[in-house]
Amino acid sequence: MVFATARVEGAGTVGDWRLGADPEATLAIYMGGEAASSLATALLLQGRAQATPVAIIESVGGPNAKLTAVTLAELAQVGASTSGGALLIVIGDVVSSALGASVYETPRRATA
Repeated sequence: MVFATARVEGAGTVGDWRLGADPEATLAIYMGGEAASSLATALLLQGRAQATPVAIIESVGGPNAKLTAVTLAELAQVGASTSGGALLIVIGDVVSSALGASVYETPRRATA
């Protein structure tokens, strides 16, 4: 389990994301909205599978919490949008275990 905050500098994320390339690793990225696309790209370049499950959770614990399930490849392409709340991005197989594998057949947005 890797807990991190995503830091953006210039055109990309700052940091060494090699630990995140481990297919058995679970990453929890706090405040990662702005860096989501470049973080996902960095993980893909380090060898993480494109189909790796990702949960984007906005306003965790709040009454307006929102959950979006995507793959790492989709996160790299479109990033993570927000309606103003803080984001927690969870990356790894734990996401499909928690939400059910069928979530990744068709990305969906659900209210937590």
